[in-house]
Amino acid sequence: MDPFEMTKEQLIAAIKDPSTQGKRGTLVFCLGKALRDSKEEFDYSDLMPLLVQCIIDGSYEEAQHAVDIMFDSEIDLPIDVSDTLYNQLTEALKVSHSWRGEAIREVLRLFKSEE
Repeated sequence: MDPFEMTKEQLIAAIKDPSTQGKRGTLVFCLGKALRDSKEEFDYSDLMPLLVQCIIDGSYEEAQHAVDIMFDSEIDLPIDVSDTLYNQLTEALKVSHSWRGEAIREVLRLFKSEE
């Protein structure tokens, strides 16, 4: 199926599908576009762990689109979820370099600004 014609729910399911690992850049881009174009409210909090995982171990394109979605959205996470994601990003930063390290640092700044 053409990712540009998929619903938000279909895109999220495709991103979670292990068979798409390493090929999710377009899916994450289309998810961001679908979320921006949507006229309805969407709870981003359920999506945050998936976006963080895209940043930690996804391709360059996947990580960058995930960062864009995070910066485009208003997120109100429960403190325990926020702490868990922050800790995952902090641990990943210890072994990440180059573009991934920069993407993680950007998102960590976003988490700090939410405090």
